[in-house]
Amino acid sequence: MEDLEIWQSVEALGRMRAQAAFQELLCRILEDGQAPNTEGDSNLSVKRTMDYLEQFSHLPMTIEELAEMAGMSRYYYMRSFKQLNGVSVMDYLSELRINQAKVLMENPRMKLRDIAKQVGYQDEYYFIRKFKQQVGIPPATYMKNKQRKVAAYSFPNIGQLLALKIVPFAAPMDHYWTDMYRRKYQYDIVTPLSHDYDFNRQALQASKPDYILGIDHFIPAEEQEKLQEVAPAFFVPWLSNDWRTHLRLIAQFLGIEDVAEIWLEDYARKVAKVREHVNDVFKDDTVLIVQISEEHIYVYGERSIASVLYQDLGIKIPKGIGASTSHTLVTLEELADCDAERLMVMFTNGNSTQENWERLKKNNAWNELKAVRNQAVTCISPWLWFEYSAYTQERFLKEVATIMKA
Repeated sequence: MEDLEIWQSVEALGRMRAQAAFQELLCRILEDGQAPNTEGDSNLSVKRTMDYLEQFSHLPMTIEELAEMAGMSRYYYMRSFKQLNGVSVMDYLSELRINQAKVLMENPRMKLRDIAKQVGYQDEYYFIRKFKQQVGIPPATYMKNKQRKVAAYSFPNIGQLLALKIVPFAAPMDHYWTDMYRRKYQYDIVTPLSHDYDFNRQALQASKPDYILGIDHFIPAEEQEKLQEVAPAFFVPWLSNDWRTHLRLIAQFLGIEDVAEIWLEDYARKVAKVREHVNDVFKDDTVLIVQISEEHIYVYGERSIASVLYQDLGIKIPKGIGASTSHTLVTLEELADCDAERLMVMFTNGNSTQENWERLKKNNAWNELKAVRNQAVTCISPWLWFEYSAYTQERFLKEVATIMKA
């Protein structure tokens, strides 16, 4: 209670500082000349509001106030913010608040209701819902599982552990496709890992994990033996099993088989609910997931998020797409040979969605694709990449459900 009283005593001062920062931002915009009129100006204005959010995330604020700070309309500010950060303004604010809550949870004397108020949530139960939405598990489970130090040596291990309600304390954070994990769990990954075996081993020796998880296909046998000397280790048999078996094997190693089965039963219920409407939307069409990077085009096979479509929802797979592949590099001509009636496209080249569409419209080979001619192309989230884990399967299932409702 003492911590909350201290916080309440400085709340008024914090509000005054926030108001001062707000006025200072408005003055800067006026001094700089009016509203931003170039992309660079827009980014600078958005970054100023981000500085404000980081400093005063615990205070009430609206998108209208933030847009005013940036000198933009509400709509233009929201669009500019998401283009710059990959997440909406309010999701970004939630992440700041939840990350601050994680820091406060290190203090065993603080109660959840006090933590909730200190980071900006007056309703404890709303805070619990937001925490679960952001982290994937309720705060009480999070605090309990933090006592178990599990290292996710290979990047798919992160998504496998999250499904088991465990946030790893060590994990690789230097992959392009781990941006989402890095943003959500930057305060949890106290031991960042990399591509360097010696660096990783020394980091783990120093941090003393309770368990190490890895992928056998990604780590040489000699290195696996060295890691087993650091802590009890399990290397998921990658190629010989699907993602469900991966999850069960990890749960068995950690002694939490019941957690895996509960998660899988819940996932099956979600699949059944979405599958009820598949025929209404996709009918008998073939659907293909396509990733477009700066220089390459990839199509996704069943050992990727595409297994949600082909295995779980029973959607038809286009010809030439291998059941045992994760992704395949193709040309536009080879993409045409797949003859897919629908495309789900993710852009991973750093350009805005609008810029990518405009560029593709100028490409005759793209315009001749069956799905493009039928106006059956949907843009999907780019963060999923190649990961094949329980967590990404569930995330993509949610995205497919959203697409079907559109």
